[in-house]
Amino acid sequence: YGITSAMLSYPRAFVNYLDTLSGEIRPERIAMIGRNDVVGEDSATGWRNAIDQVDDMEIVVDERFEVGSTDLAPVVRTVEGTDADVIAGNSYAQGSQLFTEAVANVGLSPDFLWFLLGPQVPTWIDSLEATGEYVFGSTPYAYSVPTDANDELFDIAQERYGSLPHYSFGFG
Repeated sequence: YGITSAMLSYPRAFVNYLDTLSGEIRPERIAMIGRNDVVGEDSATGWRNAIDQVDDMEIVVDERFEVGSTDLAPVVRTVEGTDADVIAGNSYAQGSQLFTEAVANVGLSPDFLWFLLGPQVPTWIDSLEATGEYVFGSTPYAYSVPTDANDELFDIAQERYGSLPHYSFGFG
């Protein structure tokens, strides 16, 4: 019996997706900024592990902010000048919202903005409006959720791969 942090596996699905892209849209430089706690570190470790498995991607920023910070602009500015294609925010919903606002206020426009948690919170778009659109985040799935879409998703996974997917394989 063992317990492992799901935060270690959340980034894997997104990095796997990024690895399918080619040409000018394929990202090469990843900036990671996260909470200065076990959540931020585990998610950053997940990014490092996933990036180690693909070619031609590198981490150009790996910074932390203190839990409870209300102004993330100083840490977001560490991304300036790095030409980061992806900014990964390793935080929970409130930090992700502050982070998204800081990215916009600092004037950064990465090709991809990803968060551990945040975009799936119902108030995300209500709070951030257009700034919160086109932001990726982990989307955990559970086989026991009784929806037609979920049933179809797991039927396809069973047919293609012969097993049900890990609960955290999605992003959206």
